[in-house]
Amino acid sequence: MGPSPRIVSGRADGMSFGHTNWPGFSRQEPATLVFESLRRPSSLSLDLPTSTLFWVDSQRDMIGSVSLDGRYTSIIHRHDIPEPSALVVFENRIMWANTATQAIMQTEIGFKGQTQVVRDLDGDDDVIAMAVSHATIERHNDIGSCMFKTCNGVCLIGPQRSAVCACSLGAKPNDRNGDCTDTTGPPMLFGAYKQEIIAINLEEFSPLSPYALRTNDMADVYALAYLPNAGDFLFVSFQAKEGDVGKSTIYRLSLSSSNNGTASSSVVIEDAGTVDSLAVDELSRLIYWVDRQKETVEIASLDGRLRSRLPSDEIAKPYAITLNETQRSLYISDLNEEPSIKRCHQDGRNCVTMLSSHLIRPNALAIKGNNLYWTDSGSGDVSSMDVISQRITYLAIGRHLPHSLAVSHTAIFWTEQHQDGVYYVSMPVKSSISEQPTEISTGRSGVASILVAMSNDDAASNSNSVFNNCAVHNGGCEHLCIPGLDTVTCLCSHGFRLQPDQASCQEEANTCRSTEVTCTDGSRCIYHHAVCDFFMDCDDGSDEVDCSEMSCSDGEFRCTSGHCMPAYYFCDNEEDCFDKSDVKEENCKRARESVACGEGEWTCASRLDCIDHSFVCDGDKDCYDYSDEEHCHG
Repeated sequence: MGPSPRIVSGRADGMSFGHTNWPGFSRQEPATLVFESLRRPSSLSLDLPTSTLFWVDSQRDMIGSVSLDGRYTSIIHRHDIPEPSALVVFENRIMWANTATQAIMQTEIGFKGQTQVVRDLDGDDDVIAMAVSHATIERHNDIGSCMFKTCNGVCLIGPQRSAVCACSLGAKPNDRNGDCTDTTGPPMLFGAYKQEIIAINLEEFSPLSPYALRTNDMADVYALAYLPNAGDFLFVSFQAKEGDVGKSTIYRLSLSSSNNGTASSSVVIEDAGTVDSLAVDELSRLIYWVDRQKETVEIASLDGRLRSRLPSDEIAKPYAITLNETQRSLYISDLNEEPSIKRCHQDGRNCVTMLSSHLIRPNALAIKGNNLYWTDSGSGDVSSMDVISQRITYLAIGRHLPHSLAVSHTAIFWTEQHQDGVYYVSMPVKSSISEQPTEISTGRSGVASILVAMSNDDAASNSNSVFNNCAVHNGGCEHLCIPGLDTVTCLCSHGFRLQPDQASCQEEANTCRSTEVTCTDGSRCIYHHAVCDFFMDCDDGSDEVDCSEMSCSDGEFRCTSGHCMPAYYFCDNEEDCFDKSDVKEENCKRARESVACGEGEWTCASRLDCIDHSFVCDGDKDCYDYSDEEHCHG
């Protein structure tokens, strides 16, 4: 403690604390995690899944947290935590002892929920330490079902006291016998771009030479999700079907050695609707995506056999989604009349608004640790928020339609529709507004439509270090299991009804089920979500008649079919709409004639866009055809 209290970290054997000077041992100083704003830190609690250390300061009446790398510190002042003397954190709950009120209290991390009294203490009780014992976690040499299970990582207790092996950080399960395989590898950046997925090694991207992954299923690839344990990807591709208006399909891309080192893809969801955003919970074997046309969050099993919809009426117009498997939370941007970013349980219920002010069109989300990141194509800003302290940091402001986002340990990456490349700022960000971002050229004309970043060891450790109550026996659910903090939510696939036991499913006996509609010619029953999805499922095409027009996003062009494409694909001499409406001369001519640049504006060479004169030769590519940066002289 001393005159200048601090919180430090060191090796478990104490060699880094400088107390020994034996031959063969080097004398080292401890690593300081926290030294500011401390008076009497009296209790510590380590939350391994989020790599966060929490503490209480009994003199300042406060609770604080710090990431284990010391980069991010949050100070939480509360009027209702006088004289805290002990602290413990478990899952999403934070509990502490109040000396003044003689009670043990609890609330949700971030103090989002109501503070509750867990237990009143006797007047003579002096609580100086607390701990949590939970049945879901046991060491493999403890008494219980794990006593007979050999794991070289951690043994977890599942339903009916079953034993399950989980791997330590930097490893993934190799088989069901508890063997783990090291997955340590360099961080990689993947970008979806038209007929390919490009990959960039972030440790060796200068000079840059990205390699491309291609399969016959890749048409217009525009969404990606990563499966860390399998090392596979999910991607969404829009493809035409002769005689129809096309469809969006979710594929699984395998990079396993069993394919001789080459990529192969297979269909997972054939009629995915109009996909805006994609996420995956690999341990629960669930796929989440937003259907823009239906304005719903869809959910399916990882193999695509079972499909349902999140029963949430708290999100009006979902757009971007991201999952935090540690917190069992789903973050969603809602583009209602007052745009907002909300945090919900993974089943779509119990939503809380995290942010609503200063948002125009939050169109991409990412979560890492306690930090939520988003891009806003309306304001052009790239921002982050500490979900505990709710402190907002503007990483970049006034950019050119940022539209996809990825986060690694060391940087925040995003793409912009007008630009050729990927931009990033390094972490930690040292001020409230970041320095000028750095550009990574992808070697492609145009930009990747969606972007993910991953590190094998980091991605695998995030999922393997947390017990998932859907991972064993599907949580007791017959169909889809959605994990919660203390329980699970069971959902039935379309055409089935959840039974009173809230776990089993029974097929509905109607000729056309309640989740289906009948084609006008009576030829077949189709799911409700297949109506007006720009794909003719009925033989007579009646499912695509009298459909409301789908609204395209800012910076998007509407094909004659109704499908939305990035605006910079329009009239670029490449056929991006399956009906070729984006390159038809009459459409391009009509668009050029409709553009009349005003006073003080400059006409791009394509004659399809106007920019301010001050943007010409300013180093940024503001025209879709980049003509504002051509013929510039230094």
